[in-house]
Amino acid sequence: MKFSFSTLGCPNYSFDEIIELLKRVGYTGVEMRIYKNTGDLRTLDEFRPQNLGAVRRKFHAAGLEITCVSSDARFAFPDPENLKKQLALAEDYMKIASELECPYIRVFGGPYPLNFTGRPHSEPFIEAYRAEIPPEKTRGLTRESCDRALMECLGKTGETGLKYGVMPLMETHDDFCSGKVVRRLIDGCGSENVGILWDCLHPFRYGLDLKETYEAVRDRIHHVHMKDAKDLSPWGFTPCLVGEGQMDLKTAVDILRENAYSEYVCFEWEKLWHPQIAEPQVACPQFMESVMKLLG
Repeated sequence: MKFSFSTLGCPNYSFDEIIELLKRVGYTGVEMRIYKNTGDLRTLDEFRPQNLGAVRRKFHAAGLEITCVSSDARFAFPDPENLKKQLALAEDYMKIASELECPYIRVFGGPYPLNFTGRPHSEPFIEAYRAEIPPEKTRGLTRESCDRALMECLGKTGETGLKYGVMPLMETHDDFCSGKVVRRLIDGCGSENVGILWDCLHPFRYGLDLKETYEAVRDRIHHVHMKDAKDLSPWGFTPCLVGEGQMDLKTAVDILRENAYSEYVCFEWEKLWHPQIAEPQVACPQFMESVMKLLG
């Protein structure tokens, strides 16, 4: 397996600072998620079409691959206007990824617009997301109708990706942490050009077995997110340095090693949303050192 670092962990670093950190620690890839504290890369000059070639050359000259470009596209709310925006967002990110010679973008199922889970509440950001949706737009929705829209959008995005040489990866996240559920949606989307981003933490904090999750999606995984965290529950978590949390990283690493996983594991350090956690120059090498010990 190979190791990359998400720019979510260094939200105010310049490209040169990102490169210096990753080269010093020994990462060989970078996941583009945040730059200049901005989540929508489309708004930044550096990610405009005329400038992407220079960005690609800068990272490649440093021996770093751009492993994934992570969008916030989410497809589980089947409002036509919303889905049009989400499909456009995904295509815009595929254009960026193509120019960066990056094979993958990340997409979400996202939160359902209504709580279909039976749990009393959800994470605060999901509750806030649902509260902003006008009630008339959710009237009559079911989990099944949301899943149909999601599969249709995954299929469209996968087929669109073929012309850019990019594959969208659905992350195990939000209301879609179950490997079995994600696999069913991927299999039903109608496109072979759709894969899975296995975020180890989210299924684990929902009480799902890591091995069972992996087995359900193993042949469609092309990217992995990994981190430690404490205060784990379906309602949230707090990122922390490896060894200070509750995440079973040893089992996750063992699963990937035993199955000869050869693509990227990305250390996702959520510094932008948790500014109190350690600085990237501390967390970035500590993760690599810890995982190397687990690998023996």
